[in-house]
Amino acid sequence: MRQWMQGLGLCAMALLALPAGAAPLDDPSAWPPPMVVGLRRPLQGGTPRVPWCDFAAHAKSKATLKMAQDPVFRPVSEAPKAAYAEVRKALLAAKPGSPAQTAAENKLQAMLIEPEGAALARLALTDTDAKVFLPALRQARVVAAVEPRIIGFASQHLKNKDPNVVLAAATLIFAAGCDSPLDYAMDALEQDNPVIQKGLLWLAFRGALDHVDGPTLTRVDDWLDAGGGTVQTRVLALRMLGSLGWWASADTLRRLTGDPDPAVSGEALASLAVVVGQVPEDKAKAFLADPSPLRRAGAIRAIAQGEAMRPDRIKALVEPLLSDKAPVADPLFPGQKKPPSVGELAQRALDYAEIH
Repeated sequence: MRQWMQGLGLCAMALLALPAGAAPLDDPSAWPPPMVVGLRRPLQGGTPRVPWCDFAAHAKSKATLKMAQDPVFRPVSEAPKAAYAEVRKALLAAKPGSPAQTAAENKLQAMLIEPEGAALARLALTDTDAKVFLPALRQARVVAAVEPRIIGFASQHLKNKDPNVVLAAATLIFAAGCDSPLDYAMDALEQDNPVIQKGLLWLAFRGALDHVDGPTLTRVDDWLDAGGGTVQTRVLALRMLGSLGWWASADTLRRLTGDPDPAVSGEALASLAVVVGQVPEDKAKAFLADPSPLRRAGAIRAIAQGEAMRPDRIKALVEPLLSDKAPVADPLFPGQKKPPSVGELAQRALDYAEIH
């Protein structure tokens, strides 16, 4: 009965599994967030979110299980072990991205929703060959949602230099929905790799929308304060914090309005206005007169947000920039063929003031 119930639970979570060979992250159309005038604050608007599970409490509840009863650490029965050995052999023999690799990964996925799936996931995640442990990282989300302790075998892959491996491991950790392991995933921000940093910021963004406040956004604040990332990843993090309305980042955003890079300081000012609901007027006026279009654009966006209830004030501050033809090249969209001008953003701010 115990095995049947466990298998039923894993089957119920099967929709969390990734298709064989899929990227470890979804490709959301709204990511990265565009440079917009006027934002909502989903974390300040009562959006229903669930708590992160207490990983320590869950682990403690399983501590008294005998090994033969433990779904993660139990020895695998002979038949499933033999079937897994055949799948492993097929994964090792297949070329990445080939139909044979897809078929083998699909078989692995099916095995992980069986009653002994957690123990099989343990075997695959601790394999020394990336042809085995990478598919396991992708597919073990169905297990992690039911048995979070399995993510302990994913954390060893967070220091890998391959972004696909790191992001698959981090995605698996987030899929478990537990609190303390998130810190291990966010440690990978320290890797000097923009692909990894962007992926982790996406996971933090989605996690903040789905769960009550956890350690992830605080870790993003600390990373920004320490000067982590490239200009592009720093702007991405700042825009993420602003689009979420993450109130606890206010001090970090204030500090970064003084960053020497205009892309970073302009984005920090725009996000600060979203988070605190007002704009520091002296800073905004200074940015409006700044030689950099990115700082002028940041000030316009900040004023539109911070002065939303004072349309006359918005008009007085941004109307002089309506004729400003300087293009605003968004660092998050470097291939943009026709970026908006400062004047176009000023017009959007005036339009935004009229409807709020």
